[in-house]
Amino acid sequence: MDRSLIQPFTGHIKPARPPCPSDQTRAEAIRDRFPSGMTLIELMVAVVILGILISISIFWVYHYQSLAYDITAKHDLNVFIEFQANYASNNDDYLGSTGSVVSGVPSIPSTISLEGFNISPGVTITVTSISPFSAAARHTKGKKTFYTVVKDGTITE
Repeated sequence: MDRSLIQPFTGHIKPARPPCPSDQTRAEAIRDRFPSGMTLIELMVAVVILGILISISIFWVYHYQSLAYDITAKHDLNVFIEFQANYASNNDDYLGSTGSVVSGVPSIPSTISLEGFNISPGVTITVTSISPFSAAARHTKGKKTFYTVVKDGTITE
């Protein structure tokens, strides 16, 4: 007998591990320990629902963004008309002529310059008539064009 195989007794005995039941696999044992897991079908349904909600929310973001651009154009037109009315009360004439442009778009040059009037980026205001004075405004990313006449002051689409 080989003496290297015999180990001296130290008084400590390792307890044996409890045997796994032979009919239970490792995956079943893990599933039994964590019964609240999701199946692949449940996960796919959750991803589809999230995708639908995200696509709907993106639509509404773009909708409200275009509304904001339209409101910016309408506001700039209102301020432009006030500036023109003040200019006309001091000079007995409006600044610019039919077809004159005030532009916040770099590729479109402005032909009218009003002291203190700053147009928003992307907005273009065009004088459509001198008598009576009227103008139109549009934002490059908006959906609407707004028109106004100085005498009545209403802004229409």
